Parts: sequence; structure tokens; C-alpha cells
Amino acid sequence: MNDKEMNMNFKIPSDVVESAVKGKINAAIASELGDPAAIINKFVEIALAEKVDVNGKKDRYSSSNNYSFIDAMAGKLIRDAAEEALKEYFADNKEAIKNAVKKEVAKSPAKMAKVFMDGITRGMEATYSSSINITFENKDRY
Repeated sequence: MNDKEMNMNFKIPSDVVESAVKGKINAAIASELGDPAAIINKFVEIALAEKVDVNGKKDRYSSSNNYSFIDAMAGKLIRDAAEEALKEYFADNKEAIKNAVKKEVAKSPAKMAKVFMDGITRGMEATYSSSINITFENKDRY
């Protein structure tokens, strides 16, 4: 029997082969990638620096992507907090604001009438259709 005619069959279970191959592949990937913490930090850095629109979304038009993700999110959170604070302030001071508006309107009813009429005039000049409904409350005198 010569070397060419000699066949050797080894029966190695496939799970043993699969486990060995996976281990080698994982080891090769890990050695190529390096320190996992450094890789994660780099991915986070890239994600936070990604250019997005003002709402933190990646717009399909690159000209709209003017903010880093972290800037957009920080801006949004600050605007949301400011909006909430203003709503609370105005809710807490609603009566004072209402009284100040009444007082200002009472100072010059002619000015308010002019503002009202100017608004109606501009609305009627607009290219879209305008409609105005003015109703008066019917009060019983009896």
C-alpha cells in the first residue's frame, strides 16, 4: 500500500468541530478588535457626534443635519424643561395675566377695535377663502 492509496477516516463529532471553529473565530475577532472598553467608547463617541437635524433625527437631506446628536438632544431637553417651567409659571399667574390683559384692553378700546378690523381686512385680502361669523347672545329681559 502506498501513501496515495491509504485513506484514513476519523470520526469527529460535528459539535466538537463546530465548538473548536467558533472558539478560533471568536479569538481571532477579539484579538483584531482589541480592548472591548475602548471599542465601546469609540462607538459611543461616534454616535454622539453624528450629525442630525434639530430634533435629533437623521434627515435624508444632509443640509438639514447641522447638529451633533448630543447637542440636539441637550437642546431638546432644555427646551422641554423651559416649556414646562413656563407653563407652570403662566398657570400659577393666570389670574394676574388675565387682569393685566383686561386692564390693557380697557385703556384703549379704539386701539383694540382697530387691531380687530385690521385682522379682518387682512383675512379678507388673503388668497384663500375667509368666513366670519359674529353672533350675539340673546338675553331675556323678562
